[in-house]
Amino acid sequence: MTVANRYTTGNLVRTWIEFRNEAGDLQDPTTVTLTLRDPLDEDTIISGTVADPDQLTRTEEGKWEYRFEPDLEGDYRYRWEGAGQLVAVAEGMLVAETGLN
Repeated sequence: MTVANRYTTGNLVRTWIEFRNEAGDLQDPTTVTLTLRDPLDEDTIISGTVADPDQLTRTEEGKWEYRFEPDLEGDYRYRWEGAGQLVAVAEGMLVAETGLN
């Protein structure tokens, strides 16, 4: 059973990924896509490249992150995908609640 991280609505949340090649070295895919599904099952899709990361942040080779403030209570699911020279997928979930502090 996977335990989701819990956050307070309106607070900044960071989701991140490390892309590694078969040798275990950090490597950038040609394209990075993050799909973020909110508690109403509405998707936000963000794609970027090293040259044009869009709303994603490339912190160093192979390491990417996205920051957002959840405004709804409930489960947020996310899926990172790398395509092109490195193909990889990772999924996760977080829970946003009011008044956790």
